[in-house]
Amino acid sequence: HYPLRRQRQMCIRDRLRWRLPLRNTLTSRAPAMSALFHGGAPPEEQVLWEGRPTWQSILRHVFHVRALVLYFIAIVIWQIVDALSAGEPGNNLMASTAGFAGLALGCLAILSLMAWLIWRTTTYLITDRRVVLRFGIALPATLDVPLNLVQNASVKMHSDGTGDISIELPKDQRIAPLLLWPHLKPWQLTKPEPMLRGISEPEKVAELFATALSAHGRLNDSSVPDGDRP
Repeated sequence: HYPLRRQRQMCIRDRLRWRLPLRNTLTSRAPAMSALFHGGAPPEEQVLWEGRPTWQSILRHVFHVRALVLYFIAIVIWQIVDALSAGEPGNNLMASTAGFAGLALGCLAILSLMAWLIWRTTTYLITDRRVVLRFGIALPATLDVPLNLVQNASVKMHSDGTGDISIELPKDQRIAPLLLWPHLKPWQLTKPEPMLRGISEPEKVAELFATALSAHGRLNDSSVPDGDRP
């Protein structure tokens, strides 16, 4: 993981002045948050970035399609070797291999469709006051994270040029992991962290986010080494 703003960990300098339960913002403020998208922000709030995950990154890093393809290939090779060692007829071998290959392709097609639907129904928004996640295939939802609540944030870069930005919240903020999936940091079930997943140009987005946090008084200058300070 690479912390935002040139590998610097972001954290709040002062204690939170107010705390708004995220479970309330997720439901009651969804209509109001929808107005922020596509240039509908009020004059007093500036939209810094709006985007969505790439479906290829969702397919690779959420559904781990490359590992799944390797698994299917290993199963096919094992079937062929086992059938040849047992002396099975070639017709039976071809039929069983073709059947499994069709099943594997069907599974990959379903995952690709799921990744495309996640891309199609997800929009991320960063303003100078909040981070908003709009998502949901069957049940659309909107998650509003005021910058006042952001404790830490970090960015993870992927080899394909995409990246994930995770947002750490106070311990008293509760989010249902199943409701937020896949827009949360993996393996953080006891303390879920919202995550902007599979975004293009993650370094640029991270800089914008860090600038917003700094302007909002959410960067702790004392935690930044002297050599990394601007």
